[in-house]
Amino acid sequence: MKRFSRRKILKATVVSAGTLGGINLPKRAKSQFSWMKQPVPNTPSGPRRLPFDTNNPAIIYHPMNCERCGDCVSICRDVQTVFDHTGNFPANEVPCIHCGQCTANCWSNAVTERFELQPLYSALMENKQSSRKKKFVALVAPSVRVTLGEMFKMPPGTNVEKQTVSALRKLGFDYVFDVTFSADLTVLEEAAELEARLNKKHSGDGSQMPLFTSCCPAWVKFAQLFYPKLLPHISSCKSPIMMHGAVIKTWFASQNGLKPEDIVTVAITPCTAKKYERTLGTMNEIDFALTTRELGWWMMEFNLDPKTLEEGEFDSTLGNGSGAGDIFGNTGGVTEAVLRQVYFDLEGKEAPKDFLALSPIRGMDGVRQAEVKIGNKSLRVAVVHGTASARRLLDSPNFSSMNLDFVEVMACRGGCVGGGGLPKTQIPISDELKAQRIQGLYASDQKHQIRRSGANPEIQKLYELFLKKTGNEILHTQRKG
Repeated sequence: MKRFSRRKILKATVVSAGTLGGINLPKRAKSQFSWMKQPVPNTPSGPRRLPFDTNNPAIIYHPMNCERCGDCVSICRDVQTVFDHTGNFPANEVPCIHCGQCTANCWSNAVTERFELQPLYSALMENKQSSRKKKFVALVAPSVRVTLGEMFKMPPGTNVEKQTVSALRKLGFDYVFDVTFSADLTVLEEAAELEARLNKKHSGDGSQMPLFTSCCPAWVKFAQLFYPKLLPHISSCKSPIMMHGAVIKTWFASQNGLKPEDIVTVAITPCTAKKYERTLGTMNEIDFALTTRELGWWMMEFNLDPKTLEEGEFDSTLGNGSGAGDIFGNTGGVTEAVLRQVYFDLEGKEAPKDFLALSPIRGMDGVRQAEVKIGNKSLRVAVVHGTASARRLLDSPNFSSMNLDFVEVMACRGGCVGGGGLPKTQIPISDELKAQRIQGLYASDQKHQIRRSGANPEIQKLYELFLKKTGNEILHTQRKG
């Protein structure tokens, strides 16, 4: 059975052997993030590295690679505002939200995601040798399609969706599903939750407003650690990947005569926090979580280059999403997708074309606000990316007076296109590179004939045959405030 060399994987982490269309080579980070109000000093003060917990489900420390440069400290303390900040945990405990920004910005690869590639590959090979009793299912997150190509020297934003499907089939997966499908599912559930809270607000009870998004596990962990009073305001919706796993282990299993334990679900994700999130599942929704980098290494090992692969198609009926599901991978995308659905629910018709590109909530400002009119109603929304920006908004003395109805928060700057498990094309990753990735997702949305989640016929079929209505408990957490 093939063994994946840890040394080889660490070497492959820095993916560029040359320039990528003018993109800078990976280099030692000095943590000068221009978007921050206060620049981070070149020489960080305090500890020279973070005190990593050996039991961390998402992050692992390789001491032999560590240069004691202190960049991980700068990222976690000054950019993500986690380390060395007081919160809802014992003073001797080292907080971690599992965002993986320390891994994305570690130029020496002393800090990486916790690798799940070897145990997954071993499970695949063992299953093959035992007459394939189990079915292996890959779930591909939206931002993977516009970032994976960078590991093969393709320009950022290049959509390799169909080649990724083909590669996963060659690697041994029985089914390959698109997480834009479960992003659509999340939109319907979250829109219903927002509408219910808006009805209460219009009846005089605004105590549950605003509603915060829940699709980013690193943001939810950040709230648990530093803003626990916010938890009743955070949506009870599971993340799209966890919803997808739940539906596969229930409806999909019954439809195909399979036992849940005979299905192995594998999330392909830009997010190291998904490795943490899958441990929280109550029904084994996700069995393995691979970062985009891990998939790229796996493909390299078997000489599967997107530039030469044939195109493949996602499986149905849990595999196809709308344009709204595509833009879940970037900051502001969740808000746009939810508002498209809310418009339809309140107005009974599709939103006009100018509503499909809400410019006030697009862009790279850390906090963006807009007042969106739907019929005779007005919704106040905010979009936040980066936990430093979330802290800035939540600590603002004007926060209560903003009277917000809906707040999208993503822990990583740029959203999932800036996730901790993506190709390390730059260190640190510039806003310009993230903008190219985002444009790739917007372009995918524009090409879709279906751009509202509720109009997705596969989603409609799932509700008709299985879920019946929004609020099914398998799609929601039991999180308490």
